[in-house]
Amino acid sequence: MVMDNQYRTHLRELSQGGDGMITQYEALRHGYAYVDLSKVTLEPEAIETISATTARQLNVIPVKKDGLNLWVCMEMPPAPKTIEKLAVETGCRIIPVAVISKALEISVEHYYPVQTHL
Repeated sequence: MVMDNQYRTHLRELSQGGDGMITQYEALRHGYAYVDLSKVTLEPEAIETISATTARQLNVIPVKKDGLNLWVCMEMPPAPKTIEKLAVETGCRIIPVAVISKALEISVEHYYPVQTHL
């Protein structure tokens, strides 16, 4: 999926606020990686690994897949049940990644839009 300019601009605005610095600090303090979603391109293979239903239910977005390792942005601290459910669904080792909450919400909506049926 191509990232549109409006989406990228919104994420950049979020990353420039204080939330980004706080989230990054907390992630590093607890031993988690942090990603600024305005500065990365999500891998299509990673996105396809998690179903839209699961991504929306758990509020997660995968950013990278390497073999059986899947880096997934999620709320911090990560809930063990979330990690377990993702591992079962994907067959991958889930590596939690910290992200600004609002950026996560916007990215889930962007990459996993709700399908409406007429």
